Amino acid sequence: EKLEVLNFCGLVNITDEGLAPLFRKCQRLTSVNVSNCPHVTHEVLHLLALSNHKLSALHASNTQITDSGMSLICSALSSKTMVSLDVSMCRDISDYGAISIGESLPALKFLNINGCSRISDKGARALCAKSWYLQTLSFEDVFLLDDKAFSFDFAYDGRLAAEENMLKYLITLNLRDCVNITDAGI
Repeated sequence: EKLEVLNFCGLVNITDEGLAPLFRKCQRLTSVNVSNCPHVTHEVLHLLALSNHKLSALHASNTQITDSGMSLICSALSSKTMVSLDVSMCRDISDYGAISIGESLPALKFLNINGCSRISDKGARALCAKSWYLQTLSFEDVFLLDDKAFSFDFAYDGRLAAEENMLKYLITLNLRDCVNITDAGI
């Protein structure tokens, strides 16, 4: 009940069935890592978010998160406390999931969506226009990205403040293997 940090990274045999009672009971969690736990789904991560309002870091790389699942998780996470999200290699996340992240979690400072190969410039623009406080953004091997990914889109978010603050705090940007980015995009 007093647990604040859980790291189950690489425990390939854990499932939602085992995690659900733990997430219901432990309601002080601030950081959870279930990366590389291939049987973990968005359903138990949604329960985690509903039960732990102080959660600030969720690392769920290579788990079973879909677009609709990402939307549910984001809607349950606190938009003020959530600062670190890793959903890399969650191959069922597309632009819809990226838009959910951007719209629901504006306080993010760290975002890793490496290998989410269904995200295009549309999802990337939504993230960049809404997540003003990002310091680390990793898009490695998100090969659908093109030069429009980092441009301000007045039709999407016409607020002048969005253009002024887009990527303002960015310290680290990883675009490795984003082969459609050219000089114009940089």
